[in-house]
Amino acid sequence: CFRRNSFIIQSRFNSTTTTTTAETNDNVTAENVIDLTAIDSANNASPLLDNEILSNAVIETSVASLNLGSNYTPVGWCVHYLDFLHSVFPWWGAIAVGTIILRLCMFPLVVSAQRSASKLNELLPEQAILKEKMNQARITGDSVEFARLSHESMSMYKRKGVNPFKAMLAPFAQAPVFITFFITLRRMAYHPVESLKTGGLFWFTDLSISDPFYGLPLITCATLWLTLETSFRSGMFVIH
Repeated sequence: CFRRNSFIIQSRFNSTTTTTTAETNDNVTAENVIDLTAIDSANNASPLLDNEILSNAVIETSVASLNLGSNYTPVGWCVHYLDFLHSVFPWWGAIAVGTIILRLCMFPLVVSAQRSASKLNELLPEQAILKEKMNQARITGDSVEFARLSHESMSMYKRKGVNPFKAMLAPFAQAPVFITFFITLRRMAYHPVESLKTGGLFWFTDLSISDPFYGLPLITCATLWLTLETSFRSGMFVIH
């Protein structure tokens, strides 16, 4: 009887031990599964993070690497110029500062052209009289008088130090520069350069699309009208 009781107790002890060991092994296995799952998730997440970092790096790469223009063309030079300014300023600041720098570079030429236009404006009365006489000489067929009046007109320009073509030098010199600037920005918007989508200011945060409220076109028209009005009043443009 004692042996049978001992056998029963031993059997129960072994059963309990086996059950406990099995539960412990199950817990360890579950923990291992959880740990492996966490490791797999981390490993799977790492490429995603790397891809996101690479994507941001691609977005922030230099605009010059996007092949928007050849390095031997004005558009390519303008791309490098804006890319350099963008390393210091946001896009709206780079465009504004770039325009101001170009205006300052053109300023001496504009001043010189305006002085020539002002001097030319002072000669208008005398030029009108000579022009009338030249027309009469042409009608009558007096070539000698016509040649004399033409020579007198040129002598008057030289005497006053006025070059009629110098007054139009500034507009013709500025035109290719700012047309190149316009083409460069247009290509950047059409590409598009991703950082332009958040590089704006106020209501025009996305510089890759047109202004939805037409504020910038209206401001441009107002400043252009003011510039032309001031130029006409100061004699920058001479109307014959």
